[in-house]
Amino acid sequence: MASIDLERAIEINPHYTQAYCERCLLYLKQKQWKLAFKDVERAVKINPYYAMAYCNRGLIYFKRRKSALALIDYNYAIEIDSNLAMAYYNRGLLYFNQNQLKLALSDYNRSIQINPNLAELYENRAKVWIKLKNFAKAIRDLNAAITIFGQQKNVAGYQQARSMLKSVKKSIH
Repeated sequence: MASIDLERAIEINPHYTQAYCERCLLYLKQKQWKLAFKDVERAVKINPYYAMAYCNRGLIYFKRRKSALALIDYNYAIEIDSNLAMAYYNRGLLYFNQNQLKLALSDYNRSIQINPNLAELYENRAKVWIKLKNFAKAIRDLNAAITIFGQQKNVAGYQQARSMLKSVKKSIH
């Protein structure tokens, strides 16, 4: 249904940048890289100052293991909009995967400061705390993620965070 709505929105207004970015994310979920990239490139061409387009393109690069290009796009998205929580979140994922834990932590902190109601942020920051062996902070973040997932009735996220919490508690006892 969402894909039909996006097709219709683009048909009505072929310069609707956000619709291209939303459809890009749908293509990403389906691992249709070329279509996702085509849409995000169209969005950038229409509005070269739309930060979310660079964030999405960075995500495509990240998923395609082109970390240097992803980092360039995340940095540019943040330069355009320093309050785009997803750009910090995605850059944090990149840094985490490169084992640059302090940089990942910094980006997760900023992202949480911007959007404190996104459970995934706490869950991912907990992963950093676990690698840094700061289990108390990991537990605190996992409890926050569990609370938010519960409030949002996100059963899968709730169960995953509970499982991580159980693992962390088991490893310190």
